[in-house]
Amino acid sequence: MADHPRMTPGEKAGFSLKLIGGIIAVILVIALIFVGIYVLSVALSGVGGFAGDFFEHIRRLFRDATHAFRTGRGFGAFIQLILIAAVLGWAIKRIMNYIGRK
Repeated sequence: MADHPRMTPGEKAGFSLKLIGGIIAVILVIALIFVGIYVLSVALSGVGGFAGDFFEHIRRLFRDATHAFRTGRGFGAFIQLILIAAVLGWAIKRIMNYIGRK
């Protein structure tokens, strides 16, 4: 006789329930991944609009700052560019220190 273990009806039902539960879990994970991708795409499209406006503002500041000390608007643009550079430098330094600790 060959060693072919037979499953009892109770074992078959338990195995089927585990198999169905696993399939449902995989389907739910795939659905959550798609929902996450959708939410991320909506969030990034909003951020993309903000980033586009921000970079357009920076471009205008560079254009206005070329006349830095001739007009009040040029001087204001110059000061804003200095402050933006300081904040970005501070943020990059913090990020690099955080990465360096790990």
